[in-house]
Amino acid sequence: SALYAGKGSAGWWELFYEDEVMKMEQEHLVYMDNCCYNRLFDNREVFRNYVERDAVRYILQNKVMHNMKIIGSDMLVLEMLKNPDKEKK
Repeated sequence: SALYAGKGSAGWWELFYEDEVMKMEQEHLVYMDNCCYNRLFDNREVFRNYVERDAVRYILQNKVMHNMKIIGSDMLVLEMLKNPDKEKK
């Protein structure tokens, strides 16, 4: 939005709010590699695994609310298919 300081113009807070709403309406593309998806199955007793697992779960559970689109690639699919662990496939 353009900033206009003339008589009767919107306050700066309204322009800020309008910009924030427009940012929220934009679709955010999120690419997660194979490690992100596999983190859901890793040992939760390791602190780093626990934190990263929660981050991945948050993204997957809240993608609609935050207007995110999870994207992939042919390489990601190939990596997943090569994984010998059936549960992680």
